[in-house]
Amino acid sequence: MKDTTSVPPTGRLVRSLDWSRTPLGPIESWPQSLRTTVSLCLASNFPISLAWGPHHVQIYNDGYWPICGGKHPHSVGQDFSVCWASAWPVIGKAFERALAGETSYLENQRMFLDRHGYLEETFFTFSFSPIRDETGGVGGLFHPVTETTAKMLGERRARALRDLAGRTGKARTSEEALEFAAQALSEHNLDVPFALFYLLDANSASAELIAGTASLPEALAIRATNLEERESAVWPLLDVVRTQQVVQADDLTVRCGKFSCGPYPEPLQTALLLPITPPGSAHPIGIMVAGVSARLPLTDLYRSFYDLAVAAVTAAVANARAYEEERRRAEALAEIDRAKTEFFSNVSHEFRTPLTLMLGPLEDALAEREHPLPQAQRERIDTAQRNGLRLLKLVNALLDFARIEGGRVQAHYQPTDLAALTVDLANTFRSAMQRAGLTLTLDCPSLPEPLYVDREMWAKIVLNLLSNAFKHTFQGGITVRLAWLDGAAQLTVEDSGVGIPTDEIPQLFRRFHRVKGAQSRTHEGTGIGLSLVQELVHSHSGLIRVESVLGRGSRFIITLKTGSAHLPADQIGPADGDITGGRAAAAYVEEALHWLPAQPGAGAGEPYFPEAEAPKAPSSPAGPRPRILWADDNADMRHYVTRILGGSYEVLAVPDGRAALEAALSAPPDLVLSDVMMPELDGFGLLKALRADERTRQVPVILLSARAGEEASVEGLDAGADDYLVKPFSARELKARVRAHLELARQRRGLERELEQRVQARTAEVARLTGVLQMLSGINTALVRIQNRDEVMAEACRLAHGIGGYVLAMVALIDPTTRMARPVGWAGYEFLSNPEAEFPVADHESRDSSLMGRVMRTGEAALCEDIERFNYVINGRDKLIAAGVQSLACLPLRVDNTPVGAFLFGRRSDVIGPDELLLLEEVASNLSFALQYLNKQDAVHFLSYFEPLTGLAKRALFCERLNRLLTRGAESLPRLAVTAFDIAHLSVINDSFGRHAGDRLLQCIADRLKERFPDTEQLAHLGGGTFVCVNALREPTAGDLRASHEDITRVFAQPFSVDGREIVVEVKCGVACYPDDGQESNELVQNAEAALKEAKTSGEQYLHHRIEMNS
Repeated sequence: MKDTTSVPPTGRLVRSLDWSRTPLGPIESWPQSLRTTVSLCLASNFPISLAWGPHHVQIYNDGYWPICGGKHPHSVGQDFSVCWASAWPVIGKAFERALAGETSYLENQRMFLDRHGYLEETFFTFSFSPIRDETGGVGGLFHPVTETTAKMLGERRARALRDLAGRTGKARTSEEALEFAAQALSEHNLDVPFALFYLLDANSASAELIAGTASLPEALAIRATNLEERESAVWPLLDVVRTQQVVQADDLTVRCGKFSCGPYPEPLQTALLLPITPPGSAHPIGIMVAGVSARLPLTDLYRSFYDLAVAAVTAAVANARAYEEERRRAEALAEIDRAKTEFFSNVSHEFRTPLTLMLGPLEDALAEREHPLPQAQRERIDTAQRNGLRLLKLVNALLDFARIEGGRVQAHYQPTDLAALTVDLANTFRSAMQRAGLTLTLDCPSLPEPLYVDREMWAKIVLNLLSNAFKHTFQGGITVRLAWLDGAAQLTVEDSGVGIPTDEIPQLFRRFHRVKGAQSRTHEGTGIGLSLVQELVHSHSGLIRVESVLGRGSRFIITLKTGSAHLPADQIGPADGDITGGRAAAAYVEEALHWLPAQPGAGAGEPYFPEAEAPKAPSSPAGPRPRILWADDNADMRHYVTRILGGSYEVLAVPDGRAALEAALSAPPDLVLSDVMMPELDGFGLLKALRADERTRQVPVILLSARAGEEASVEGLDAGADDYLVKPFSARELKARVRAHLELARQRRGLERELEQRVQARTAEVARLTGVLQMLSGINTALVRIQNRDEVMAEACRLAHGIGGYVLAMVALIDPTTRMARPVGWAGYEFLSNPEAEFPVADHESRDSSLMGRVMRTGEAALCEDIERFNYVINGRDKLIAAGVQSLACLPLRVDNTPVGAFLFGRRSDVIGPDELLLLEEVASNLSFALQYLNKQDAVHFLSYFEPLTGLAKRALFCERLNRLLTRGAESLPRLAVTAFDIAHLSVINDSFGRHAGDRLLQCIADRLKERFPDTEQLAHLGGGTFVCVNALREPTAGDLRASHEDITRVFAQPFSVDGREIVVEVKCGVACYPDDGQESNELVQNAEAALKEAKTSGEQYLHHRIEMNS
């Protein structure tokens, strides 16, 4: 009994099936070609099916039966066209072409199969190849197939999810998000036949239908449901709310009655209810109801698609809710802003006491005459006092603003010579104008009458307008004009500065508003100056407006009414005679002077701080000092930081971000230190520009800012800064951070160089592996497309050289009779004069003459990383080295686990690694499978046309050859004699000495015949002991015919030695002559056999054909 434990299940099924009930008949009667093909099919793990004979009887292997689904095992032996009738509109034409002898290959074909009791949407890549039988015709079809349903459905569903996310991302409300989701899913009804979206109320007590897809049947669109009442007969929404899990609803036709829903005619039976639960929500806020396609199974992948779809909808709803929440927050912020103003007022009051105690001692120290301070110390204290006064000015401005907003301003209006006061205030800016190279024009004639103003407020109005004009004017000048117009006073402050964009003018007087990107001498400021001016003008019942042209300048116009009737009576007082504004203007002018670049030789009122003048340490023995670029628009701050760092580093200080960027790009520093708020280009803009340029992308950047708190630090770090230091800071902390980041930058540069080298190596490896994968794919395609063995191997070498990136590739196969290996395909061997030369395959290691021969001998793969140092023999080593080849990989090709050849790969500059070797082993495995398949096809071909016992042609091949001979030269041919002869008493020999002796005798006879007729196309073995041969005759005379007979009988004149016995053989002959006894090969052979039969009957040794022998 045969061991069937190693036979695959489908193989056992094929063996056990009663094939006599099928058109193929019993297995014993199957032709050899069918047996061989079935054996090859069952031995393969790849899904393969065969369709054989006129009834297309189906036989398949273990890899194929899952494709059959519920049809298995009854589909074994079934008519292929009947089994797959539902798919015939797609595969029918390819099947018919293959029956006509043409191989067909189809990729990712969509079809509907009834393999599970319903029409299922599927995708397949497959081919139909004809199989030749013993007659040379198409006996059946070879049908390898791969199911790609999961891949194609995955790609289609990925597109649906992209569309869904893209469409819902624009939603601003929860309802809008669900409507957009329904619109997006309407375009993907192959996977989503219908979808509904419900929103739940705050208590999850009721659900309202918000949107549905275009294909939604009316029977399913339940508009509103009270979940606290009896559950709806259609959708189990309450189950979803309670479990917060996906709920499956089956038997939809029972729940809803009959309904129609595309894209297929079959009614839908199943839907999924999925909760919409945004992050942070303890329960679902909505539910998505989605139908399941009638032609797709509800697999885990299908469920995952719906999980991702509801996740996208949930994200869109969450974003919309966040948008709504943000709007509500904005309303709350307005209330907070009012509280903040009150807070500013209180804090500003508290600032004044410590500022007074700071500024008083500083002023005393600077005024000391008996023991004056050293110059260096005096400069430091002067800096402290100057910035203390600036701080006091800011505190006063905040306090004024808070008073005005709180309605607590206490004005003192008195009649004033407005022209004299305005001129006195404006003249305080003249020195600053001269240093800046600007002109100051005053056109303030005396007015017809005094105007009632609060003189302190008016000073703040004029000084703020002049300060603002000076900050934004770089060429030309500033004009202050006072005029009497229609019984009112009009003040105009006009400049030739940068101007204001038109869209910014309406926002100009908003508190804390600053024009983004405006060119300015400094970025310092609170953004309340113009807002304060407007409030102070309104306190005088006046009007203020602005006119501006971008790039040409701006004009601020204030109009004040005459008299006092428009002012509060209790705040009006008499004139006190003091109309000077110099004391109020000092802080404004001092601040303006510090907006100007430092100038050597400046007077006492215009302090000068040399930007790079600081103690310098000698260069380190290891090299030059690190270079630091320092940007700040405040001259005091630039000088202070330069003095701190100048002892250890080379510091270049610049006044704004634009100058810093130009300096960094012209000579990249080792570190950039920058203020955040600067004119021209702020710290964040500088950081962005540095990170965008390849030259400065890796330079460490430390931002300095007065904006304190975690939020400000996070903002700076998120923007890409390496560190964020809040003012005020200590010198020790600044030095420590600078030193740490310079060291980190040095280490990072070393790591980046190392990482770059690794990335380049890995990228090259990935590129190599990608090429090998493409080569593998191309070779697999060639295995299906090409049926000739040598052509397949040559194509594999071409793909390895052209796509795989190998500098050389060769396939060699062993001749088992000579143990010589013959190259059957090669590429990249232009440097060898004779790459096709055969080479021996030794039987012992000591006789190995080549690497490929060694691999064929041992059956083990060989990897040579460096051919110069490889221990084993490499044929043509010197030429390979000269051609630049560095590494080789050689893998055995096996048939039935026996090495039959080898595949050699070579690379020029890269070592073939383990991952690449695994892919090459896959290539060798696939080629081995192809060799086994092609060898078996060759065997089928041999058995179809040759007798396996004697190796001589069968009747069909002999007749085909004879016909070619007759067709080639019908008129020029000599007379031909076709002689059929039979071994007499062969059955007696078999009975006497055994069948084996009879077979050996026939082989000995065939060997002698081949010696007599070297051209074996003249011979054939018709079966049993009957042979036929053809030879030429001069004339069809009895003498010539007798001579032909004697040629044959001489072959049998000597006995044959079989297993130590001498056997004498007698033959009977029958002859038919061309053209007298027939014009066609089959006719000649049949007539010769008729003459042979007559000779055997009559006892004659030899007979010539006569017509009556055919009766």
